[in-house]
Parts: sequence; C-alpha cells; structure tokens
Amino acid sequence: MGQNRCHTGIPFFTKGDEEWINSRTGGEANFQIFTALRMRQQTQLSDSPHIPAHGANGDLGVLPSRGITKAFLDAFHQSFLRLVFPVVDYTLFQETIAAAYEASDALSSPKQTAAKVCVLAFISMVGVLFHGKLSFLPAMDWDACYHAARSFLPNMLDEATLENLQTVLMLYLRQRYIGHSESSVILHSIACRMAFILGGNTYTETQAFRNEITNQERQIRHIRLLFWHCYIFDKDIALRTGQPPFISDMNCDLTLPKGYVETQFVPPLPGHHVSSSYYADESLVPFLPGELRLSMLKHKTYELLYSTKALAKLNSEIIRAILELDDELESWRLSIPKVVRPALSVSDVKQALSELPIQHRMQNIVLHLEYHYLVVTIHRAGARCIADDSDTHPDADERYTAINSSIALCLEASRSTLCYLHAVIDDLAGEMFW
Repeated sequence: MGQNRCHTGIPFFTKGDEEWINSRTGGEANFQIFTALRMRQQTQLSDSPHIPAHGANGDLGVLPSRGITKAFLDAFHQSFLRLVFPVVDYTLFQETIAAAYEASDALSSPKQTAAKVCVLAFISMVGVLFHGKLSFLPAMDWDACYHAARSFLPNMLDEATLENLQTVLMLYLRQRYIGHSESSVILHSIACRMAFILGGNTYTETQAFRNEITNQERQIRHIRLLFWHCYIFDKDIALRTGQPPFISDMNCDLTLPKGYVETQFVPPLPGHHVSSSYYADESLVPFLPGELRLSMLKHKTYELLYSTKALAKLNSEIIRAILELDDELESWRLSIPKVVRPALSVSDVKQALSELPIQHRMQNIVLHLEYHYLVVTIHRAGARCIADDSDTHPDADERYTAINSSIALCLEASRSTLCYLHAVIDDLAGEMFW
C-alpha cells in the first residue's frame, strides 16, 4: 500500500503485481476472466439473429413493429430492473412510442425523429440489461439499435428535452454495462448537462409515487429521477477514474425522493422472482442503481482526499479527513437494515446469499462491494503520508499508528471484496448484475 501505483489516482496491476500475487497465493490469478465475460456477452449480443433496426439507407425509417416495441416496454415495466434503472416512465414512454410510429407521408419531423431515436436507445439498453432473458420476444440486433441511435447524437445536442436526456442516459447505460468506459463517460457528461438545463438538480414538491398524478408532475418527477441516475454515476466515475465530477453538490438540492429511505431495502415481492406484474405498481419507490446517501459520501471523499486541492494537503489534514470520512461511513453502515448491512469481514458468502430473496441478494452484493470499495478508497489515501519521512511533529508516532490502521483496513476490505467476487463471479453476467 505504501508503494501503490496509480494512474489518474486509481491503483492498477502491472505484470509484476500479478506475478507477486501468484507467488503468494500458490495459484495463477486469471485477471482476463472479466474481459472474457465482457467479450462473451458482446459476442452473444452481436451474433443473434435479428430484426433490422433501421432502413438500408441508414435512416430510422424502419423500426421494429409497434407491437414488438410495446412488448419490450411491458417486459421492462414488469421487471425488478425497472426499479433499479427507472430511466423510462411507463406512461410518458407510451407517448414517445405513439410519436415514433405516427404515420407520416413526408420525412420525419424533428420531434418524430427524436422519438424514434429514443425507442431504439431503449431497445438497445433493454437487450443488454436483460441479457438473453427475453426469449419470448423476437431477437433484435442490439448493436444495430445502438449505432442507429448513436448516429443521431449530434442532432440531440441542439436541444435539451426529457426525451433527449432519456436517450443519452440509456445509451450511456448500454455502453457502461458492456464495459465501454471511454464512450460511456462522454455520454454521461452530456446527460449531466441536459439534466441541469432541465432543472433536475432542483427539488420540486410532487405527489408520492402513485397513479393519480398530472402529466406535468409526472415529467418533473421523471426528470428528477434521471438527475439521480446522473448523480450516482458521476460520483462512481470520479472515484474510479480520478477525474473531477461533473456535478457539484453545491449546485444541487439533494432532498431525497419521498419514501426513499423507508422503502429502499424492503423487497417489493417475496421469493426469487425477477419479473412479475407486481413490479408495475407505480406506488413502488425506485431503488435506483446506487444508494443515494452513499453517493453523497463518495462526493465528499473525492473532495477531501482526491481533488487537486486535497492532493496538496499536509499529512495531519489527510489523516483528519480520513477519520472524519470513516466515521460518516460507519454511521451510514449502521443505518442499513441488518439483512443487507455490509460488514468489513465476510465469510461463507454463498451460504448467506442463498438464503435471501433475489432482490435482497442483488442489493446485498452491490452494497458490500460498494462499501468495501469506499473503505479502500478512503483509507488508502493514508499511504501518501508514508513516503514523507520528514515529519518531526510531536504526534508523528500517533499519526503513523493511524496510517498503519488504515492500511490494515484496506487489506481487510480488499480480502472481503475478493471473497464476494469469488462467490458471485459466475453470476456477474447471468443475474443481471448491475
């Protein structure tokens, strides 16, 4: 930890690191398995027989039939994933579908083209997220859907609309899920700016999640949900790449959605069901792809430890920030219900997960990995102090004790991460792992 190699602030493995791991574990660590999983997924997406996504002339004139598109929407709306990634509102998206398939004698209007692009982006995202779970629907060329929608991205930059924000965010999710991090970051930056233009960073009082809501309230609520997607992903990207976040908390009202804290960890359906008509109940509060309060702590972690200003801090300031963040992370951990509460040390992961319904199992995995990652991210900053041998402060011994404690926490959290990855590696692609 004292000599951790970093690229833009994030550690990475060299060939020597891999050889060191192999020598200590007595086995050869296969780090290519993650790439293999991604490549296998991409091959499955590309090789499937398909319905063409666009016309031969490269326009968007030929879409899947309206019935097929509606079937994809219904499948998504009745799945657990619609609570994790609430990127489309069922009622509003039906209006988008109607606009996309509206009969037109002439060339498509800009509004109709935007609707068609949004439909294709949705289909490309759903195909990747469900990953072969839609066998009851006609096969699609998900890649063709993505590239057809992506080709119209310059047109979407002319105006920030709810439809365009949805489109960019769904294209981002598709790219992020299959591991195309470079293009996904660019799409994310566009989505963040659109969310701000549409006012998603501000809080407007709306009705709780239920059916009786006006169309305008529905749009406001949905823009806010799309903003939360941008916010969660923004904090992840900042910590994982070392690049500054696009969203500053100072410019946002971070009031949580109504009912979020109370329902975040209550599974909406008992048992092991991924799809059910029960999920179509609009009174259910979306979980979102990350815990919002933890995302806020991620932002603070970046600001206090990894921003340009933070990198110039004195050793004492770094240690003080680490202790402050560690206290806040522990407070967050204790606020999580025991059934999914992360622990620093874990053992017998498979047995513990097998006893949980699928909704809690997926949340448990994600929360543990997120928690362990943030523990490492917070405490590894203490390693920066080790290289400074000039510290003659009277409290220097106490500081080095704190640094050693941080390194020990990093190692334990890293071991726990490996335990979880070992337990769930076979399900990373097969259980719609987000």
